[in-house]
Parts: sequence; C-alpha cells; structure tokens
Amino acid sequence: MTVPEEGLSEVKLSLIAPAKADIPIQADFESGVLGQVLHEGKPMPDAIIFAYLDPSSGFKGMGYGMYGPTGAEGYFAGPLPPGTYYLLVRKRERAGAIGPLQAGDFIGYWHGNPLKISAGEVKKIAISLLEVPEKVENLQTSLFGSTSVEGRIIDKEGNPVAGMRALLYEDPQMLNRPLYVSQPTGADGRFALSFPHGGKYYIGARSTIGGAPAPGELVGAYAGTPDYRLHIEKGEHIDGVEITVGEMW
Repeated sequence: MTVPEEGLSEVKLSLIAPAKADIPIQADFESGVLGQVLHEGKPMPDAIIFAYLDPSSGFKGMGYGMYGPTGAEGYFAGPLPPGTYYLLVRKRERAGAIGPLQAGDFIGYWHGNPLKISAGEVKKIAISLLEVPEKVENLQTSLFGSTSVEGRIIDKEGNPVAGMRALLYEDPQMLNRPLYVSQPTGADGRFALSFPHGGKYYIGARSTIGGAPAPGELVGAYAGTPDYRLHIEKGEHIDGVEITVGEMW
C-alpha cells in the first residue's frame, strides 16, 4: 500500500483468514514446503507458487523458486534449502499471460510469511487466494503510487494501437526488467502507469513482454525530449505522452 503525504481518510481491506493445512502428500526432498492453494475454502488448480528471498524486489518476476501449476486438489511441493522465504501465489485466467494481474486473476500472500525452513525440515502450509476486482483496471494512475504518466501508443500513421503495454525503466537500453508495466491498451491506445517516486525515466512499449523483442513484434519508445527521458516530480501527473511503435526487424 502506498500512502500519500496527506494521508488517507478511509481504507478498505480484503482480509483472508488463515487456512488449515491438511496436506496428505509426501515430500521426496529433504527440506522445503508442501502446500495447498485455496479460494473460499476450495482447492484452486492451475496456480503458480513463487518463493522470494526478500520483499525488496516488490515480488516481481519468478524470484528464487517457482512451483506448480497446482493440480485439481490445489497441492504443490517446493524443495527449498534451509533459509527464509516469502511465498506468493498467482493464478492467471489467460494462459501464458505476464505483466500486472488483471481483473479475474487471483493472488495470494501466505499469512505466515516469512517462511523459515531449517535443515531437514518440510513445512506444510495452506495459502488462500483473493480475486483481483474489476475496478483495479480503473486505478492504474494511483495503484502503485502518487506519481503517474498517461498517454497513447500509436503506429507510424498516428493510429492508436490496441494490445500494447507501456513499460517504465531506469536504464536507457530498456533491456532489464521494467520497474512497472501498464495494463494492455484498448482500442483508443491509452495507457496509464503509476509509481511511487519521481525522477528521470525511460518509457518503452511492446506488444509482448519477456525476453528480447522478436521479429515482427511491435516496439517503440518515448522520444518526446532531446535525451529521450521523461522527467517527473514525485506526486506529479503527466498526460499526453505519445509512444510510436513499429515492427521489429
């Protein structure tokens, strides 16, 4: 949760009661975790479990380990060496989807985090999921902080392009993992990015996410300033940013 400097007058939270871990499966490893993923008390199949070493990454990417997808009974097995971990679960409604979760997807954060594993120890846990609400797509200018950028992604003829994502980077090469990723653009080509801090950023646009751009993929970058960077103050909102994309060759 990001709290603006002026504070909040009201906060609504969805709470999850700790789920009982009744795990009948056995481990074939010396140390790690056996678990079950649930939604409203029922097993959740096709969920992916991620183990992170610490929260500093914002729980982005695959983290230290990735397990699943869960089967019909929601069970998973995760071998882990002795250490401390944070467990997060995601279930996406669209197979192969990446980037921010969308309405209808599911997310879960184990209530007992961090998980501490000792030598020769296998812990049994249950993780409950929450469904991402429809309104999350209407909160893109404030979801990740009070600093935000809005604009359009267009082709070389100036027409809006649907299905694109805007990506925020700190490095000009824009090859590393992006700091933040927008929801896919609609027919109007509009995108919105929110983030907590001001600074100097590079904004790119891609039709797919992950790995190097492939031939035929639509890519582009913000070029509205001489140094190609967007300068924004903390808490500032900038609209009217345009990114032109073309096919990668």
